[in-house]
Amino acid sequence: MTNISNMIAPTEFAFIIKTELENSTISWKKIAQAFCDAGDQFGTDSDAFKSILKDTRFSLATATKLVKIAQSDRLKRHADVFSKVHAWTVLYAITTLTDEQFDRLLASVSDGAVVTSSMVTKAKAEKKQSDPYKTIFNIRIDENALRGDLFDGEDYAT
Repeated sequence: MTNISNMIAPTEFAFIIKTELENSTISWKKIAQAFCDAGDQFGTDSDAFKSILKDTRFSLATATKLVKIAQSDRLKRHADVFSKVHAWTVLYAITTLTDEQFDRLLASVSDGAVVTSSMVTKAKAEKKQSDPYKTIFNIRIDENALRGDLFDGEDYAT
């Protein structure tokens, strides 16, 4: 028989995971800021910046995306909402949202929630307006009949 008193509650595991996600988000923001500062100091085309990329094994494309994270005013203003994300790529995806999409994302995030890429993707999805017109029937006409003038306006009306 299993000793239940030695088991950890699911809520405690969730707390540990969320805490570590928050720590990793803080680390990614610090890395993003370091790339931003290095880019400001040396320029992203400089040998010094390329040396940093080589030493850290980051590509220029990744560093550029991280810089965008560091420069995002929206992420700074809503740091509490985006304190826990699954990956730095989620932070970057948030920076690509329009104002309307960003507002939808904010509305979908509950207190203490972990923001995922699927939440960002859902916020990006445009709201489709319903089309008041419905297809009632389809007409199929032989292309050869049209070319051979075997089908005319009267046939179409019928």
